[in-house]
Amino acid sequence: MAGFAGLGGVVGQTHLGSFENYDLELGYRNMSIYHYPNMVYSFVGLNPNPNPYLLTGLRLLWGGFNNIGPHTFNNGDNFRPLYSETELGKSTLFATTKDNKLIVAEYMPTDLPEQSFVETPATLVASVPYTPYYPKLTGTPKTYRDYSKDGKQMGLFVYHPDSQKYYSFTYNFQTKSLQKVLDGVSLTYGNETGSDVAFDEQSNLYYTGYANNGNNKEGVSIYKVSPGGSTLVGKDNFLKFGEVVKLKYLLGKMYVAVQGRKTGTQVQQLSILKQK
Repeated sequence: MAGFAGLGGVVGQTHLGSFENYDLELGYRNMSIYHYPNMVYSFVGLNPNPNPYLLTGLRLLWGGFNNIGPHTFNNGDNFRPLYSETELGKSTLFATTKDNKLIVAEYMPTDLPEQSFVETPATLVASVPYTPYYPKLTGTPKTYRDYSKDGKQMGLFVYHPDSQKYYSFTYNFQTKSLQKVLDGVSLTYGNETGSDVAFDEQSNLYYTGYANNGNNKEGVSIYKVSPGGSTLVGKDNFLKFGEVVKLKYLLGKMYVAVQGRKTGTQVQQLSILKQK
């Protein structure tokens, strides 16, 4: 695994990176492994899960897709799987298409086929305009997610490293409603290497940046990006010592992990700050 960001579990957003030809994503109660070109392997946990922060009672399920609605796979030229929220039963696949859409389909995962490829029927349930980014012939963009506490709504975020912009969507698993929220936003008062980023289930983006709307390069503030623009979260220039090592939105509050050296000593300390 190339990297890990996020806390996971019921209300966390995660991205596990990629290993060779596989992309791994940790969802609400599963871990899905994408084997290019059109196959999804998912380790699915118990539902209901007695411990929502652990995947227990794992079972390996599979889905393979040649057609989703009017979209034919055609060796990855027409659509590519982006993320799957897999359960023991009807599951949800998110994919990008050549005609510039993000589509959502439902399918019934099965145990692994014993021999050759067996197509999994998939029903198209929603779509919105979106121009996908493919980093290479067999790749997909980096995605992040954040879930409501009950798992009924998900915020899906897609990062385009070529333009350093974020796109976000919300999906309600009960109403099947898919909406685009952020359409190519950037970290206006921060930067890609120095800012930490967090997300919520409404598909708003949060990040650490320079204080005073980017004018104070010595100070740190937290900004929220929503469809209405950027707003300050909490006090401007709130950090008096140390550096932010992790930003996390959890149950309506912002949490900040700050690392720094204790005054007058060589002791390093980690502090967790909570939004009032």
